[in-house]
Amino acid sequence: AKQAKKIEYKERVIVHQNLVEIKQNNQPILGGERGGLKKPMLDYSSKSRRNFIKTLCKLKRHPKLWQDFTFPDDVMEGLSIAEKRDYSNATHLRFRNRIDYIYKESYEMIWKREWQPRKSGALKGQYVPHYHFFIRRKDYEMTWSEYRDLALELATIWVNCTKSLHPSALSVAINEKSYREIRDAKEAAMYAVK
Repeated sequence: AKQAKKIEYKERVIVHQNLVEIKQNNQPILGGERGGLKKPMLDYSSKSRRNFIKTLCKLKRHPKLWQDFTFPDDVMEGLSIAEKRDYSNATHLRFRNRIDYIYKESYEMIWKREWQPRKSGALKGQYVPHYHFFIRRKDYEMTWSEYRDLALELATIWVNCTKSLHPSALSVAINEKSYREIRDAKEAAMYAVK
């Protein structure tokens, strides 16, 4: 009898509901020192964008609400890029902790931070971070009206977490342009592609 050849595949296929991935087996381990301080990333790299889209595609149920969270001018004015990054990290952490406390992990949330130059206001032309959140209720299906109410609650919590004293901070956060309905997984991925 002939001896069967042992075949080692260099790739494997992983199938998700909305995504098929082909990954290499036995990927090389990169060595060496990579220490030092990282500069804040102002651009959303192709790899980060691709990974974010993959994360959305791997979800068994697509998010239903997209919500943007920005920083009022008064909390970012006079800060360096690194200080803006640190302030946004601290605000984001306060927000997530408050959400976990209030809603007891009832929602699935995926987010990304993005840097863009301001188009108006006291910080016009300066790079300032903002967040995009993709949100879905875990335990039952909510109506769009319920998600709209949730968006208004989250906007209020966000403004409190930014510690802004600007009089129009809340009106900007609850503006209808700051949140929108996501009807299906394809639409979620299309928002992420933008």
